[in-house]
Amino acid sequence: MRKVITTLICCFVLLLNTIPIQAKEKIKVAFPIQPGLTELTQDGEFTGYTYDYLKELERFTNFEFEFVVYDKEDVNDNIVEAMDDVAKGKVDIMGGMVYSESMTDTYDYTATNYGTSNMVLYVTSDKAELNETSIYSAKELTAGVVSTKKVENKNLTEFGETNGIKFKQVFYSNIEDMIKGLQAGKIDAMVGTDLSILSGNYRIIAKFFPRSFYFVTTKGKTSLISKLNSAMMDLNKEQPNFMSELHEEYFSMKNVEFNLTELEEKFVKDNPVIDVAVLGGRAPYQSKDNNGKLNGITIELLDNIGKLSGLKFHYDYAETYDEYQELLAKKTYLIQAGVTYPYSDWSQDYSLSKSFLEANMSLVINDKVSSSDLKGKKQASIKGLQYNGEFQGEIEYYESTLEAFKAVMNQDADYAYINSYIAEFYNSYFQSNDISILPQEKNHKQNICFSIHKSTGTTLLSIINKGIDASSYKMQDIIFRNATYVKDNTSFSDYVKNNPEQFLLTITIILGLSVFFRYYMNKKNSKKILREYERFQQISDLSKDCFIEYNVKSDCLTLSGGGAKLIYPESTYEQYIEKKAIGYEQVERCIQTHKGIVVEEYVSFVDGSRHWLKIILQPILDDNGHVNRVIGKATDIQSEKEEQLLWKELAQKDGLTNLYNSSASREQVEKLLKDAPDNAIALMIIDVDNFKNINDQYGHYSGDLALQRLAQVLSSVVYLDDIVGRVGGDEFIIAIKEPQSEEVIFDYYQSIINKLEQYDDILTTISIGVAFSKQGMSYDDIYRKADNALYDVKNHGRNGCRIANDL
Repeated sequence: MRKVITTLICCFVLLLNTIPIQAKEKIKVAFPIQPGLTELTQDGEFTGYTYDYLKELERFTNFEFEFVVYDKEDVNDNIVEAMDDVAKGKVDIMGGMVYSESMTDTYDYTATNYGTSNMVLYVTSDKAELNETSIYSAKELTAGVVSTKKVENKNLTEFGETNGIKFKQVFYSNIEDMIKGLQAGKIDAMVGTDLSILSGNYRIIAKFFPRSFYFVTTKGKTSLISKLNSAMMDLNKEQPNFMSELHEEYFSMKNVEFNLTELEEKFVKDNPVIDVAVLGGRAPYQSKDNNGKLNGITIELLDNIGKLSGLKFHYDYAETYDEYQELLAKKTYLIQAGVTYPYSDWSQDYSLSKSFLEANMSLVINDKVSSSDLKGKKQASIKGLQYNGEFQGEIEYYESTLEAFKAVMNQDADYAYINSYIAEFYNSYFQSNDISILPQEKNHKQNICFSIHKSTGTTLLSIINKGIDASSYKMQDIIFRNATYVKDNTSFSDYVKNNPEQFLLTITIILGLSVFFRYYMNKKNSKKILREYERFQQISDLSKDCFIEYNVKSDCLTLSGGGAKLIYPESTYEQYIEKKAIGYEQVERCIQTHKGIVVEEYVSFVDGSRHWLKIILQPILDDNGHVNRVIGKATDIQSEKEEQLLWKELAQKDGLTNLYNSSASREQVEKLLKDAPDNAIALMIIDVDNFKNINDQYGHYSGDLALQRLAQVLSSVVYLDDIVGRVGGDEFIIAIKEPQSEEVIFDYYQSIINKLEQYDDILTTISIGVAFSKQGMSYDDIYRKADNALYDVKNHGRNGCRIANDL
């Protein structure tokens, strides 16, 4: 009997585990096929920006999304049919919807957007003269616009007026005809969005008019919209950069194809060999090795472009600046290799290609000179370069970067400003202990380009730019092969000096043949390790990371890598834990717990700036299980933090007015209300009178403009601690912290009215309801109280302000 009861209990438990405690709520999602946003793979699997976002959102809900596909030939027909089904309640939600006041009667919008799109200008890749920089120097451009009614794109016009560009708009009935017009050269550029990335050889040269897009639900599904809002807020808090990662994945143009136009193919055929002028003494970019062979990053990249295009390059090399000028005087070179921008003087007969490598400038300084006292000291400068850095004293010019570096090393000069790749390479080459290399972080950067003679028009420039793009995936390998110097001819005396214990050991056991063979193998392996160590040291010096090594026995912390010079003034710290130096707690915790640590800390750099660092520490155990070393790395993640903060801010902002959106307004006001005494806050609800008439009479564009103007006015009258938000279509709030009296409220009201009277073209009047807080009030409590006051104003003719306490 006991066995039977036990069996029944086990079956009952198993049955409970197989039956879900709470069934998933199935939500139908309209899935109109759109490139990048909502797509199907060749195998029929769902993909796209919206799909990935919703699948991630499922983790924060009890939803199970069911996707309803709309896959007609015309994308617009898919969208229209999907919108109609949402309106009728056949499906529950749809994404990719830009906010429109006219649509709020049909759909409910989420309070938070889930992405942003931009209008963009596309050009063909071979239009080299138009790029992200040169467009702002253009006076007039023709731009294609899809408009069957031939209506000007107002956003393009405003973008042009803002930047001094006059756009002549050419109208097309569909995008296919517009693309043909662009390819035929009938227009300079064409207008599109960055959510419809074109396949083929196209480039984006400008972005403007950003617009947020939202999910919409069938009107009246308040429970669904509330759950969506809550889940989206939780997702944004957990992964504030998730939207930017999705945008990068689906909508960034990554064109690494290499295709020549007919004109470019003709140029290659007519000019099979291109003469290239090369200024040497600039390893690892361009120099000659001990055997007289020309090599470097610039040369390898150009050779790769030659393989792609069919061009062959003949290099004329000059070791010094004066010799280089003699080369240029003798004949016209179609390409000058490795030109730096800015700081380089090049002829106006040349145009610069796009940059293929960016590098910081470094201060190379003799150790007998203090970096904080360079004023009046002797500077080694390079002929042809105009960069002088923060300090400038007595200047002596040298024929090459190599000669300037050697001048500092040999104490013929006190300091020089040199490209960081070059400085680190020559420092490894000469293995000098008499100089320091300090990266300059205040926007002192060099871009490395090719200089193309203008006699070729834009054809050669276009080929080189395409080649740089197509070689981008190889650049890290090219840099690695050329930017690290490994001393291959390690002498026996060098080996003895660096490995004294191994040398004594080999002397002791050299008598035996077997031991001699072992010695030979050890020596060979030691050289390999030595080379790898040198290579690692050079790579770490070029890196912006800071590498950490702590020796438990000696209580010594050692720092290396390019980032170490920015983060810490010294590279070695004796008695590190004993003296409780900066950051010792993390190292000590790693030793005590025998576990790795990953932390993010906000630290001060040597130059006084503050940055976020991601610090990774890992304990190394000996044979007895004790920690004998801790190794790790500190990485600058300031840009990632800034991007996270930006996306967090965007998630809280209303796309039209840039004020707090509804959910963010609630969150901010609830923070003020928490534990607040009576009358600590006054909540104003501002509503535009007869706003629907504005849309009907002047159009929705004018309605949006009116809302933007009101938002500007509200922002201009409040104080720093006040909260301003847009909580509905034409409804705004102001939360005033610590209002002194009711008179203060009417002062706010009068300031708003006075500023609105400056706009007499569209905006009419406003009604305002106000409520003062009581201790223990929630947002809904004070909002309801102010809303009652607002409706009292509207019931008495609008255009006024009423405080709830007076009712």
